[in-house]
Amino acid sequence: MSELVGVFATSHTPVMVNLADNAPEKVRNEVFAAYRDTGRRITEVRPDVLVVISDDHLHNFFLDNLPAFCIGAAREYAAPVEHWLKVDKHELRG
Repeated sequence: MSELVGVFATSHTPVMVNLADNAPEKVRNEVFAAYRDTGRRITEVRPDVLVVISDDHLHNFFLDNLPAFCIGAAREYAAPVEHWLKVDKHELRG
C-alpha cells in the first residue's frame, strides 16, 4: 500500500532560469525563494517517488511528434538546455 505524503503545485516562469537578470530583483528573489521553499518542503516529506506533471513547451517533442502525454521513468532527468532563449537582454527591453 502506498501513502501520499505531499502534493505541491507551482506556477512556472519559463525564461526565469535563462534570463533571471531581466526580472526586477524583488520579483526574482521572491520567485527563487518560493521555489527553494517548495524544494525544502518536498525534501521534508521524504518521498520515495515523485510524480511530476509539466508542460513540454516543445523542448522534448515537436509538432511532428507531440503526444497528448508522456510518462518517463528515471532516477534523474536533465532538462533540455534552452539555448534559443538566451538572447541579449537589451533586445527584450526595446
